Amino acid sequence: WSRSHYDVERREDDGMPVYYVRPYAPSDTVVIYLHGGGYVTTASLGQSLLIDNLTRRTGADFIVPLYPLAPHHTWVEAHRLVVGLCPRTFSENEGGRVVLMGDSSGGGLAVVIALSLARLGAAQPDELILLSPWVDITHTNPDIADYVDADPLMSPEPLTVMGEAWAGDTPTSDWHLSPINGDLSALRQVRVTTFVGSREIFLPDDSLLHDRLVEAGVDSTLHIGHNLNHVYPMIPSPEGRKARREIARIISGA
Repeated sequence: WSRSHYDVERREDDGMPVYYVRPYAPSDTVVIYLHGGGYVTTASLGQSLLIDNLTRRTGADFIVPLYPLAPHHTWVEAHRLVVGLCPRTFSENEGGRVVLMGDSSGGGLAVVIALSLARLGAAQPDELILLSPWVDITHTNPDIADYVDADPLMSPEPLTVMGEAWAGDTPTSDWHLSPINGDLSALRQVRVTTFVGSREIFLPDDSLLHDRLVEAGVDSTLHIGHNLNHVYPMIPSPEGRKARREIARIISGA
């Protein structure tokens, strides 16, 4: 991360590294960003560049936890740590806006965290921004078969193995792992925006998530990038730039 527009601080939160990206101008908006990587790899250059771009565009603070990963950890440790981080963030930003955002597996985790906060009766984020979220690690949706040949980046089989490692002893259909199976009506206080490409195996489940959110009375918007791939808002393309402008608008509350 460049430091010409903001400061970056690394802290330890109960053993979990957390990066705080703060523009030099004060902000009343905080984005908690949960990185993707199939629950087995940590944040990469792609996420760093996206956060850099959005920080410059919006002036918002970003909080980026590097949560525990499989195969050395299961969802239980990461869930506990991230759920603990969120209420502290809300209390420190009282009266401001809080956005919960994630890409791929981090997007799926973001939905799980929002559902968990609702079940705890805790404060909810104002916005949930999901980039190609992995919301069903069972890959049992029959429509996925129609996208396997079109997706140049992912296939269900290795992802299923990663998901099982992340699950540990918990059934992979459990909503803590596959949040598409959760009580989505709990998110009625949150506005959900999802970006997914038309050439990825997550499209069927992301479309189904959107439909279920709408049925549950949640304010949900689905952007499908025509002929685009996984997490296309990260890509340095015209479509990626357009998506980043829309994400910046949402973060800014415009």
